[in-house]
Amino acid sequence: MAFAVTTRIEIGGDRDLFERVSNRLRKPSVLMQRIGILGMTRGVERLTQVLAQKPEGEAVRTGTLYNSIVSGIKGRGGGNTIFDLSDHEVSVGSNVAYARQLQQGGRINPKNAKALAIPLPVKLKRSRLSPRDIDPFRTELRFIPNRGGGKPNIIGYLVDDSNFFKFRPKGKRRKKGEPKPPPPKHTGVLLFALAKYVDQEAKPFLFWDEDDKRKINDELVPTWLGLRR
Repeated sequence: MAFAVTTRIEIGGDRDLFERVSNRLRKPSVLMQRIGILGMTRGVERLTQVLAQKPEGEAVRTGTLYNSIVSGIKGRGGGNTIFDLSDHEVSVGSNVAYARQLQQGGRINPKNAKALAIPLPVKLKRSRLSPRDIDPFRTELRFIPNRGGGKPNIIGYLVDDSNFFKFRPKGKRRKKGEPKPPPPKHTGVLLFALAKYVDQEAKPFLFWDEDDKRKINDELVPTWLGLRR
């Protein structure tokens, strides 16, 4: 997932000015590098805002994505970082598989299984374990079909009756005088929801806004040309 910017700079009417900046014009990649770093920095800021909007636990897998768009002073990043630089263009972004999904949204369908296994407890989300990892012989987890109809994409749930895997989320303490909640309709701990598909809302974080364009035209370009400090 990458986005790019291409520049065209025209200088006319002032020969002395052209002579002063001619050496810099021979190396436009210096400017493109600075623009690319700006794009990565803004992407990190927007991704942080996107993650802050998610409920607790839903952003646990984005550490890799976050690190993939963090660049050094020369645009260098990690193995998942896209920073393709030429004299007249720079493309920046992330090679992380779910970067495009977060950026553009859309429907996620199962690829090598009949259903998507969505972890429910926060601890389980952080573990990145699948039902097959936890129960390879399919003898420990119990399947409960979804009969409520509230979410048509949900087929059912996988429950750990013994709580052997200890993924039970911490319960909230009741306030003084608050009535005791009714007992659950089932025993055990819900570990996974099984879904036929998941529709994900687009959360763009890699793009140029008007403030970015202003910064490029009014700050980065004049500074690169030596017209301002």
